[in-house]
Amino acid sequence: MKRMALFEEQIYNAQWMRDLYKECAYNSILCEELLLDKQFDVELSENVKSLINDNLAWEINEYNSFLKSVSSSKRVEPLSKYTNDELVGLGIKTFKLRSYNIGFALNQTELDGETHCEIISLHNNEDNVGDIGNLLLQFAITKGGDEINHYDGFGNDFYERNGFSDIYWSMRFDDKFADPNWDYTRYGRPKIMNRRLKKLFSSE
Repeated sequence: MKRMALFEEQIYNAQWMRDLYKECAYNSILCEELLLDKQFDVELSENVKSLINDNLAWEINEYNSFLKSVSSSKRVEPLSKYTNDELVGLGIKTFKLRSYNIGFALNQTELDGETHCEIISLHNNEDNVGDIGNLLLQFAITKGGDEINHYDGFGNDFYERNGFSDIYWSMRFDDKFADPNWDYTRYGRPKIMNRRLKKLFSSE
């Protein structure tokens, strides 16, 4: 999403808020799935790990392929879908690991005159692949990712141990901006958290 200059102005922009809530829903549920304690094929997972840091193993900006990869998650099925036009229109850069439903996207944004790069839709939708979350997030960081929006309680420890320990801002949940298919019974009304890489605020 393209942000206006000041956060104070943004909170009154209904479309920006709806986009933010949609992004948080995807980030949170996909992260929860990424971190599931599941049975997986160790050999296959090790092979995938070796591919993650290989730039040639990635499909970049192949939007239809990326959207299929994201939507292969059964957990996000009820949520309103991203479209090809949205990704193109927002200038989002997508990364999908060839032959696997694994990937992430980057959305460059501006806030208070600073440029940041949000990591969105980080996912592993392969049933037999596990233990790749940290490596996948670190690879996204090497591609410029330095910011994440998510719902509180979804992946907090995961993000913090990978360097996203600074909470830049947070806000209370507002039903009027939430995804129309958000499951209140299961997920409640968590706060929205905006995290930045700690290095951005280091005095060193």
